[in-house]
Amino acid sequence: MGSLNAEMGEQILKDGDADIIALGRALIADPQLPLKLMKNEPEDIRPCCRGNEGCISRFYAGKSIRCEVNPACGREREYHIRQTSIPKRIIIAGGGIAGMEAARVADLMGHKVILLEKTDVLGGHLIEGGLPNFKERTAGFLEWLRLQLKKSAVDVRLHTEATPELVQSLAPDAFIIAVGSHYAVPPIPGIALAVQADQALIEGVDGQRVVVIGGGLVGAETALTLAEEGKDVTIIEMLPDIVPDHEAGAQVSLKYRLSKENVRVLTSHKVASVTPQAVICEGGLEAACDVVVNATGLAANAMEAESLSNIVPNTYVIGDCRCARRIYDATGEAWKTIFDIENS
Repeated sequence: MGSLNAEMGEQILKDGDADIIALGRALIADPQLPLKLMKNEPEDIRPCCRGNEGCISRFYAGKSIRCEVNPACGREREYHIRQTSIPKRIIIAGGGIAGMEAARVADLMGHKVILLEKTDVLGGHLIEGGLPNFKERTAGFLEWLRLQLKKSAVDVRLHTEATPELVQSLAPDAFIIAVGSHYAVPPIPGIALAVQADQALIEGVDGQRVVVIGGGLVGAETALTLAEEGKDVTIIEMLPDIVPDHEAGAQVSLKYRLSKENVRVLTSHKVASVTPQAVICEGGLEAACDVVVNATGLAANAMEAESLSNIVPNTYVIGDCRCARRIYDATGEAWKTIFDIENS
């Protein structure tokens, strides 16, 4: 055992490296895993992200086990998927993780769902968040969500912004706002010279010497990705530590990998300005660079959510547009909202 998924377990058995294998978190993520294998439906197995949120994090806090991709874990009676007796017309604005999961669960329960996404692709910030090679399982969860929606009866409308006029015209019984978040841009002189973290992850960066402003999860993972591509990377963080809110075990692992890739970490340094050649900190420290990446975190699309919040009755706001957080929060709020709608 040890973070096995079905494919790894099968290969171990075929290679004769074990006579029996044990699955832990994989079965927390999807208790139906064995049945789906027996029915030859491996693509429908909900993958564990190994993010440690809900399982390991709550275990060490002395709390009951939960799961970031399976909010029903430990709440199977409360969150029992069943066919609704009163199908409702549910409109969802936003095709990120919260919106996608709400659409998926509502469809399973027999509601009529229309999912509106203004871009040309579903996934929100998990698109770039799943690109690093060490986030392969996170990317797998996004692909699983996309596949489940493709197989569902959800009416997915890409290139479609949820305007007040459109939402009203669709006459929903319930309206879910899940319009996500955006990368924050701090008021630092010269910050316009920096590239955003998503651009750095999707398109890469030019130049060898990279300074990443921000040592939260976004900054640390972006720095590690660029370092693994051979860049000379420095993280500048104004707090005394990086990724302070990360699950303890994952934090240790992330810090170890950053150290292994020789990423310089400068904590307790606040950026004063950005120039084409360097990032200058308060106190005079200068970090020479060819490119600067702004990774100071995500900010909720609160104004966009507010503009939609009084259009129709029975409106719910979920996910990052409430507060930019994690997969655990997005999926948890999605399930809660659908069951609130079902029970209303």
